[in-house]
Amino acid sequence: MNSSPELNKNIILQYDTTFSPSNLEIISKIFSDGSISTGKYQKLLKEKLQKLTGCKYIFLTNSGTTGLHLALMSLGISTRDEVITPSYLCEQVLNSISFTGGKPIFVDINSDNYSINLEEIKKSINNKTKAIIVPYLYGDTFSISELKELNIPIIEDVCHCTGCSVNKKQVGSLGEIGITSFGEKKFLDGGFGGAVFTNNADLSKKIEVLLSHSNPRKYTKNYDYHIPNIIAAIIYEKSFSLKNEIKNRKKIAKYYINELKNPKISLRYANVLDSFFYRFMIDIPSTKTSFIKKMRSKGIVCGVGINHPLHELVGDYRKKLPNTEFAVNYSVALPIRPNLTENELNRIVIAVNESV
Repeated sequence: MNSSPELNKNIILQYDTTFSPSNLEIISKIFSDGSISTGKYQKLLKEKLQKLTGCKYIFLTNSGTTGLHLALMSLGISTRDEVITPSYLCEQVLNSISFTGGKPIFVDINSDNYSINLEEIKKSINNKTKAIIVPYLYGDTFSISELKELNIPIIEDVCHCTGCSVNKKQVGSLGEIGITSFGEKKFLDGGFGGAVFTNNADLSKKIEVLLSHSNPRKYTKNYDYHIPNIIAAIIYEKSFSLKNEIKNRKKIAKYYINELKNPKISLRYANVLDSFFYRFMIDIPSTKTSFIKKMRSKGIVCGVGINHPLHELVGDYRKKLPNTEFAVNYSVALPIRPNLTENELNRIVIAVNESV
């Protein structure tokens, strides 16, 4: 039985996935002129991403997963090569690495944020290490200057902070190559899609070959990872509101930081400069399942973050990553939709205090 419209109005959702009138107008135009598969918006989106990422070479893909696959292949990752990645990350990363035949090497995150731990990376490096995946999880950005000194190719995962910067340098342009996703609920939500980008001409040429159609006279392996024009159009149109969306998210985060004073709750943000707040995470004293259930009973939908550490998904239960395991069990995402009202934010804070 469906909930009544009145009840649904009172539910505070984690995300807003509705299309704006301008989104619908572009979709209608594309259906009218028949440019669903190919058209001008693919080129326009590439040009926009050049500005947002600071990268010269942009390749649109049908997901972040396929973008990462191309990035790994451009770096020559193959069987028995090792790729360092945090275990506290989306499981699709495993697919991308497995497509190449490479082996994921899991490391822990920091105890005071969700960033990959530098010392753990250093301990994991050997002569088989061919790349390091560096995600800015939940929009938490940081300098990778120390990582670059290790002289191992860095793949920046900017799925949670496309268009953001660190020390006035755009994320995605700081390592050898970067990837992002335009999947549902991302900053630039096209429903699906992704991109891989770089300033390295050699890597660009390799990706171009991987995406090109086979020579009719000679077979070469290639990948049909292209994004249709209609999806590119949605993402392109949404990119113009990105700056304002980030501004509103920071405003909401500031409210949470100032108002969430319950000693049972821990925040990993010193101030709003620490993150671009794809999600606003809190650490709670009890397991997140019961907390999320209590919040839902009050009409507030919270996010689970990462549900399963990657090392356990591949059956490596002997590996001990305490910060990852803590975050999996006790870190919860509060709603941070840019259109939340002050009344809704007040409801959330009260509900959090009653639920911990």
